[in-house]
Amino acid sequence: MNVENHSYSRNITNKKIAILGLYPPPFGGVSVHIQRVADQFLQQHNKVYLFATEQWLRRIFPLYMMKLVVWILMKRPQYIYYHSSYLNFSIAELVLLSFVKSLLRSSMTIVDHDCRHLYKRSDRYKRWYNWVLQWKGCAVVCIGSSTWKSYKDNGIKPPSYAVEQAFLPPVTATTHLILETYPSSLFTFLRDYTPLMVVSAAHLMLIDGKDVYGLDVCIDMLAGIKARYPDAGLIIGLPQVRDASYLSFLQRRMKEKGVAEQIYILYGNKELWPLLQKVDLFVRPTLSDGDSVSVREALHFNVPVVASDIVERPVGVHCFKGGDVPEVTMTVEMVLQDCGYGGSADT
Repeated sequence: MNVENHSYSRNITNKKIAILGLYPPPFGGVSVHIQRVADQFLQQHNKVYLFATEQWLRRIFPLYMMKLVVWILMKRPQYIYYHSSYLNFSIAELVLLSFVKSLLRSSMTIVDHDCRHLYKRSDRYKRWYNWVLQWKGCAVVCIGSSTWKSYKDNGIKPPSYAVEQAFLPPVTATTHLILETYPSSLFTFLRDYTPLMVVSAAHLMLIDGKDVYGLDVCIDMLAGIKARYPDAGLIIGLPQVRDASYLSFLQRRMKEKGVAEQIYILYGNKELWPLLQKVDLFVRPTLSDGDSVSVREALHFNVPVVASDIVERPVGVHCFKGGDVPEVTMTVEMVLQDCGYGGSADT
């Protein structure tokens, strides 16, 4: 499946636009995408209204739905973009929005970022979803080929769809402002270690006891290249922890592998793209993934990328078998050597 460049937000001007989804903070693939789409709409002289679908009131869903309907009717958008099909009760939300859309004679597009959620949905959910798409005239934008594959695998048949990248370039004029949000200890780390690698995770996540973002694999990889690259450093971007016990496990593992001093965890909601311009390699060892914004961001800044082969990756990414520590170690060493880092074994 050919994944097109981002285009759904282009060529829309002087309109009222509602975006329903997660907006930073926290900074993650979906929220960053929404932020940049909103900025692009604004640059095209549109009025943009943002509604947070992951707010606390969603736990009291009837009240949440009342709030959403009142908000939509007050804003009266001409275009609605829904980014939350992966959430619980999303089908009820979509059914309601499809009726409101008809009432307001608005256009509605579902932007689906999640390649996993449809495999977990009931047959009833899928029937209702097909009804929303086929009878209420809602378009779909699948982010990445793996998301589109999940639609085909689960019998979802949108009459109007596109398969696009999540990535939009950041506004580099804000680089210095973002760098000022980084702690001074990070800049010390950047001076003390080379080559430098970065890996990011929205939060710590285990599925079936496996680290979805592959941070454990990165620790083992760093230990594996230490003989050749004794001063290598790894920065872990971690906006949220969510699993303190697993964080303790990772910290113990760092010490056991003898690389604790060579790993810097950047906590908190920080945009990471300015950091990409200061490192030598970006690593994406995920066990499940979509069209990763961070991978395309690194490529945009000409930073080499080593990533798992769990999904189709963009041209230029160096892939390894997901979860395979010897293979990722070998791939990282090869890429670093190609970048001019011969390592201590070659000196």
